Amino acid sequence: MTDLTLESVVIAIVGAGMLVSGMAAWTGRWRSWTDFPFLFSPSATFAPAGAGLLIAALLELIQLRTFAAASLALVGVGAVMTIWQPRWSYPPWFRHRLER
Repeated sequence: MTDLTLESVVIAIVGAGMLVSGMAAWTGRWRSWTDFPFLFSPSATFAPAGAGLLIAALLELIQLRTFAAASLALVGVGAVMTIWQPRWSYPPWFRHRLER
């Protein structure tokens, strides 16, 4: 049956938090992250990484470990986007602010 572990729960909570904060940053509901220079791109890239963690935790919960490992590729995408910081990964409202 299902094997609910503390690690799966923690990963799911962290993933959900990253997904929600990333979506809030993308839609402009959370704009205070722009006040901190080290958070420019990461807050917008929290969404793919959070989705990857959340999906991995849920797949681990239903014991589809192979797919759970594959879903961690989204975490890698978020990490690469955080380091690379492509301009297209910024939310549209933030790109307009940078152009001013």
